[in-house]
Amino acid sequence: MTLSEGAEPRTKYVLECSRPDAEHLETQGMFRGDSVSLRMRKLDPSTFVLMNRGFHLNQEAPFTR
Repeated sequence: MTLSEGAEPRTKYVLECSRPDAEHLETQGMFRGDSVSLRMRKLDPSTFVLMNRGFHLNQEAPFTR
């Protein structure tokens, strides 16, 4: 994965990605001179509020969790 800062793509950061299994994504590399290591896990989309509650542009009362 290649990242750049803002609209000026002169500075680029290259991160390596791997999938150790179907539920995880790992990323590692150097970003702004620091070592970065990420491990992300896949979530079930039905657990997201927007997916199970629905999107309402106009609502009568505010929805606060």
